[in-house]
Amino acid sequence: MQKKISVLGSGWLGLPLAECLISRGYDVKGSTRSSARFDLLQQKGVPAFLLDISQEKYDADEFFNADILIVNIPYKGIEAFVTLTSAIQKANIKHVIFISATSVYANKEGMVSENDALVPCALVDIENLFTTNQSFDTTIIRFSGLLGYGRDPALFFTGDRCIKNPASSVNMIHRDDCIKIIYSVIESNAWGEIYNACSDTHPSRKLFYCAAAKTLAMPAPKFLEQTDNHDKVISNQKIKVDLNYRFLHPNLLGFKF
Repeated sequence: MQKKISVLGSGWLGLPLAECLISRGYDVKGSTRSSARFDLLQQKGVPAFLLDISQEKYDADEFFNADILIVNIPYKGIEAFVTLTSAIQKANIKHVIFISATSVYANKEGMVSENDALVPCALVDIENLFTTNQSFDTTIIRFSGLLGYGRDPALFFTGDRCIKNPASSVNMIHRDDCIKIIYSVIESNAWGEIYNACSDTHPSRKLFYCAAAKTLAMPAPKFLEQTDNHDKVISNQKIKVDLNYRFLHPNLLGFKF
């Protein structure tokens, strides 16, 4: 039986994700808050819905008629997500993928796994809303810094902006891998899990941003030599073991952005 998937948030990641899932035979719907984006979704063959979860009430029965909901939206006030989880529960959706970020981890020296301490913050509170709800199973995917298709790190620091902590390690992931990882979770029925998603390599910030600038023939960025944070390195081992995942872009220095 064809699974129905709704993608809440169809921007830089959500739209190509929806297109990928449609190409794999899934019945997919996408949501957006923008009328222009609504038209683009329709042009791309993705059934579109105008939906803003920050509204006190919203009518989205057809959008929530799904087996799987992928939540891929900016982190609004927690009240919006309380309403959202109630809507998911009412719709009887059984599986949710919540897109989070590795910024939830506390700073520490060395490797950080899914079992490490978190920073008290709104994003952690939102994660907990999903993982503690007994009406559906949620898998949390914590992406590191996002790259590719218009997100070019060479443009992150331009003009007189300087990069701090040049010796610290970079934790990033390409959009191609983000999409493939989400698809792998669905195909593997890997529900009720938490996964870090980060490329295999962790070059220094200085090496990485200089290489990124070189790909665009831009001047090397400026650096501040002080170090005022821990060298946190995100581990991706769990996703590689559980899902037998192999990265499309394992080497952050090995591709053009």
